[in-house]
Amino acid sequence: MTILYSCVARGPAVYILAEHSMTSSNFKEIANSMLKNIPTRGNQKTTYTSENYLFHVIVDNGIIYMCATPDKFPRGQAFNYLKEIQQHVSMDSELGPQIQFVGPYELNSSLAHVMAREMERYSNVKQDSLTTLQNQVDDVKDVMTQNIEKVLERGEKIDDLLCKTDDLEANAQSFQKSAKKIKNKMWWKNTRNMIILIIVVLVVITVLVLIILGATGVI
Repeated sequence: MTILYSCVARGPAVYILAEHSMTSSNFKEIANSMLKNIPTRGNQKTTYTSENYLFHVIVDNGIIYMCATPDKFPRGQAFNYLKEIQQHVSMDSELGPQIQFVGPYELNSSLAHVMAREMERYSNVKQDSLTTLQNQVDDVKDVMTQNIEKVLERGEKIDDLLCKTDDLEANAQSFQKSAKKIKNKMWWKNTRNMIILIIVVLVVITVLVLIILGATGVI
């Protein structure tokens, strides 16, 4: 199991400052739909639940740290990852001051690669029994739990959004295959027409040559 998606955003007019995804599923659309309805005035830790996925959120001084995981992924491990990113931002002499003023995606170049590295690392942490027990404690300690549909715009279901993404990808692949077939068909049609035209021109030239030669008594 892996951390599937992560982003850092800023409120109250929420927009994403940096993000990284480990999957082709459109978690970005879901995150954008959620972020607008996540309160940013107070510091908090919240897990938003759905049937198959969990969205873990830390809000710190108006900054939202979010990651998405499968529902069986240890919550404590997910929050440890978010704390790692939070600490990286706060300790960085450039990121710390910038994060309160930069625009959408302006931190992607400096933060996305860090998120990718830490997502990979925390997705592959080998846990001993003590760590597992600590994560189980962290699962419920100071973490509010809400159903994700409550913060999604227009009451959309997360699985419906992901299905829409899969359908769009399937339609795109089908369109590409159809376009390639049509392109090949048109190429062969144009080639055939060109060959016919060349043959007709050669026949006409041959007939004209024979007429001229016959008229001059050569043949």
